[in-house]
Amino acid sequence: MIQAKQEGQAIITVAYGGYTAAVNVTVRAADSNSESSGDTNYGSSGGGTGSAPAPSTGSTVSQKKQSVEREIMASRGGTVELNGVASVTIPAGALPKDGTVKVAVVQAGESPSTAGRESLGSIVEFASTTGQFVGQPLKLTLTYDASKAGAGSKPAVYYYNETLARWVYLGGSVTGNGQITAESKRFAKIAVFPTRLTSFSDMTGHWAAIYVDRLVGMGVIHGFEDNTFRPDQTVTRAQLVKMIADALALKTSGTPTRFADRDSMPDWAKDAIADAVQAGIIQGYEEKGASWFKPDQPFTRAELVVVLARILEQNSAGGTKEIAGFTDQTDIPDWAQQAVQATFAKKIISGYPDGSFRSGNHVTRAEAAKMIYMLLDSLSM
Repeated sequence: MIQAKQEGQAIITVAYGGYTAAVNVTVRAADSNSESSGDTNYGSSGGGTGSAPAPSTGSTVSQKKQSVEREIMASRGGTVELNGVASVTIPAGALPKDGTVKVAVVQAGESPSTAGRESLGSIVEFASTTGQFVGQPLKLTLTYDASKAGAGSKPAVYYYNETLARWVYLGGSVTGNGQITAESKRFAKIAVFPTRLTSFSDMTGHWAAIYVDRLVGMGVIHGFEDNTFRPDQTVTRAQLVKMIADALALKTSGTPTRFADRDSMPDWAKDAIADAVQAGIIQGYEEKGASWFKPDQPFTRAELVVVLARILEQNSAGGTKEIAGFTDQTDIPDWAQQAVQATFAKKIISGYPDGSFRSGNHVTRAEAAKMIYMLLDSLSM
């Protein structure tokens, strides 16, 4: 069969071994809906003698599946774009090795449950043959329908965590023309949902605003009734354990704690404390022959880094060769020295402008927000 622009009958002459013959053939028009990039034309089934073009680093587009994929060199990075839908920019060194990156619209019936929320655009899956996680943040850009957001809501980017089976808030910045950008340290299914977030009156221009924004979007932290966040206020052990448990989405076991002061724990924190204890994240104080949690006592910076280091260890997130060298390093308790090194290596802590760590200081709400945010970043959550 021969494809041509117009259909009809044709007679062609075939010559072979000195003989000729007239052959009546049907000429069928090419399907205008079928399109393939030259990158996929690796050869011909007709046995032609022409050499097949080598695969390039260009992209392959499938109109029917609404997807695009491209070979990306890890040392160079690159961008993969599905026109009018979404794109991902991969920085140099983000991928662990060379591989194919794919952007595809998730088809109806294949999308995870959105829990009743309507996506403002196509739900898109970003995937790579190099694995789910990357060493540097990916820049995601998605197109959405601003008219669907509704009054009082703003668009926000979410990724679907397969392990937790839930959509996790990433945030993002609206760039105009119905587009929003966000960063992610994993390939995943991504959606834009309308979101209502509180704007705290005391966080405008604050150094911790970006960290607070994400944790508020995740439902990890909340403000006060007067619409303030109070970033410089210290956090209690009950408050901070509740934040960490919610950030990690620890599963509620229903097993009560055996702390001697469990009756003094606030009801809203009891399950979180029990889950954190069962997960091996939190321990109490041994006093008077019993274990005490002390829910109203403030967390010190040394105590918090020990908790965060336990979480890193449980998730096999080992540190690098970077060594913390704070000006008050010798003042850090021996039981916290290793934890300080582990969390410093993961950039969860950085210390104060004067180079000190101040291990005995009580953790403020702003500091807690940043450390939890950086913990999630280290875990690619």
